[in-house]
Amino acid sequence: MAMVVGPQPGRGPPRLLCLLMLVVIAIASFVSIFTQIFGDRGSGLQRREESLGSWTRPVSEAESGREQGFQNGRVWRPVDALRQLLPYAARSVSYHAPVIPGRGFLFATIRGELHEIHAAVCDFVVIARLLNATIVLPKIQGIVSVKGGGSKVERFSYLYDEQRFITALKDDVRVVKRLPKKFRTRASLQKQSVKTPARLSSVHFYLDEVLPALTTHGACGLVFSDGGGLQSLLPPELVEYQRLRCRVAFHVLRFRREIHELGVQLVRRLEAHGRPYVVVHFGLERDVLAHYGCAELFQDLQTESIQSQRKQMLSMGKDEVSDLQIDSQKQRRSGLCPLMPAEVGILLESFGFRNDTRIYMTGTEITGGQRILLPLRSMYANLDDRFTMSTLQERSSLHGPLQQKAPRKFSDTLNRLIFWRRNGSPTPHSKTSSPKGWWRSVGECEYDTENYFTSTPVEGESKDIQLLHAALDYVVSLEANTYFPAFDRDRHGFPNIASLIMGHRLYQSASLKTFRLNRSAVATFLDECPHEHSHNWSTWVLSVQKFLLDSLQPHSAPGSAGLHNHVKSEMFLAHPLPECACQTGESMHDANRTFQRLSADERLVWEGVTMCPAWMVNKH
Repeated sequence: MAMVVGPQPGRGPPRLLCLLMLVVIAIASFVSIFTQIFGDRGSGLQRREESLGSWTRPVSEAESGREQGFQNGRVWRPVDALRQLLPYAARSVSYHAPVIPGRGFLFATIRGELHEIHAAVCDFVVIARLLNATIVLPKIQGIVSVKGGGSKVERFSYLYDEQRFITALKDDVRVVKRLPKKFRTRASLQKQSVKTPARLSSVHFYLDEVLPALTTHGACGLVFSDGGGLQSLLPPELVEYQRLRCRVAFHVLRFRREIHELGVQLVRRLEAHGRPYVVVHFGLERDVLAHYGCAELFQDLQTESIQSQRKQMLSMGKDEVSDLQIDSQKQRRSGLCPLMPAEVGILLESFGFRNDTRIYMTGTEITGGQRILLPLRSMYANLDDRFTMSTLQERSSLHGPLQQKAPRKFSDTLNRLIFWRRNGSPTPHSKTSSPKGWWRSVGECEYDTENYFTSTPVEGESKDIQLLHAALDYVVSLEANTYFPAFDRDRHGFPNIASLIMGHRLYQSASLKTFRLNRSAVATFLDECPHEHSHNWSTWVLSVQKFLLDSLQPHSAPGSAGLHNHVKSEMFLAHPLPECACQTGESMHDANRTFQRLSADERLVWEGVTMCPAWMVNKH
């Protein structure tokens, strides 16, 4: 008789049943955790967007109405007081066409960043007009910097539309594409004089030194390497030459078709949703930070990198850099350091820009990479630049595929090894093949990925390519509703590309919002910033809004302190008023009551602005 054996004490359920139970428990746990994480995340993001998009602090009724006005469209509205300013750089009745044949040929090589090349080309044309010389299309060359790749001499057409340049200047100077053959022989080239004018050379320098060489040899060369070659402020009797500067800078010089079309395409993409956008120029290039001694505003790694660059400047004997150690906070309070991205975000939010505002970032480098942008990105998620708004194929169409370095020959490697054996191998700090890459690769990548530095230059990107990318940013910046420069000085302490764009916008569309920030005053505001829930918060916000509104006026002095004329004395194109503008309606000078209320800085701008011709008034 078979016996039925029941479950014996001490034995567990079958293994299959245990495994099935474990799988069910795991699935249930996974579903629960998944729901909790993504449900909380979605609600958290929604709560955060709502808090960023509205003012959660207690405000007065008056301030509430003011903030509603800012958020509901007034932040984008043009500056009404500047609507009457129109661009005016027309030739006068007494202006005559160039005398042909002239006194000889002027040829030039222009080195620098985009703003330096742009300004130098304008000076080159004015100098040729002054000497009644024929221009040979200049060669251009990006600067060679320790933070980027090399640079080679390029044709004028690498950046600009040369046919437009030749045609548009026919009533000002004669332009040819190359020197006549008789001046290109070896014997002739040896006789020709080549001058290297200083950035702000006087008119007398060209009349006393260049003109004799030009008339003697029939041709003379110029090398511009400091961002120009003619003094910015000219005597009143030479106002026609200032207007010629404006015509060249703002009408004649146009980027070649491929650059211009891609720039326009970026503008269309930024405005795809029917909303305007803000352009922010940070000016956080490492050589600029080293020049002004702003290293201590960054974290340890960036501080060491900037200090290393400053040390190199000292070793090169640059006059503008005298001490290795400098108080960065003192520099910041003096307005001599760029605003940090977090500070830019606070100012934009205080002015009334909503958290869904689209911001386009310009500049050749952002020291600190995406990590330093995190505070701004937490306030404004829609941050874009030329890399996010265009494809690699589109950018490559401007300059062609990047040239890969040829494999090193065995003999080169052997010689290098012998050199190292005799002199010692280089330390990471003395690495010279790609200085920028070393600093980028240490502790600055996003969770072991290569994408953390998409807003900074591509590794090995040459200065020639950076010129093209700066030209793209230039086109986008001109068309922006709002332009916000966080810094307006270059590596030499002179006005930078942001200054040139501010001047171009002032000339072309003065009523569009262009902030000209006194960074010294901004530093004071930011140091006094209260907690957002304190009773002083609303007062502070109103003060910042008033300050920012005042900074939209053309008499505002960007940088630290001083009159706008100081900036103009360094780069005329950064502030081409009153020579290159006219006004419609009642003259500010004739309206005595209005004129008496103007400050000294405002009078400097407005009292020299002439009335627009009748045909311009009727057109507008």
